[in-house]
Amino acid sequence: MKKFSRILFAMVVATSAILMTGCATKEQATVHVKVTTALGAAVSGETVYQFDQTTKDVHGLTTKMFAEATAVTDSEGVAEFSLKSLDFGVDDRVTLYYVTYDNKGSINGQTAVTVKKGESKDLTLTQSAL
Repeated sequence: MKKFSRILFAMVVATSAILMTGCATKEQATVHVKVTTALGAAVSGETVYQFDQTTKDVHGLTTKMFAEATAVTDSEGVAEFSLKSLDFGVDDRVTLYYVTYDNKGSINGQTAVTVKKGESKDLTLTQSAL
């Protein structure tokens, strides 16, 4: 019985450590990306693609299929990204890249931001003139 209690205690401690580690690296953050034309007008209905640093370094930003997430701009030109499942790494921050593409699949706007855990960021992505 004593051996069983020790095994059970070890399992509980190990499970708690795993759960606490998972919770410590993930926390809610939000990024609002306002998409505008070169003249400053808001662009509604535009799909914005989110890439993390690793994806950018390995694949670049030219291929939509490697995006970590997408969001469509609302009537005011704002796309919202909820980062609740994002791994913020050892320094509690992550750099993200936001990209829009023209109808030929070429990048026509991009911006980047570094976000800390629990932070909300607002940024503007200006598309190039077509």
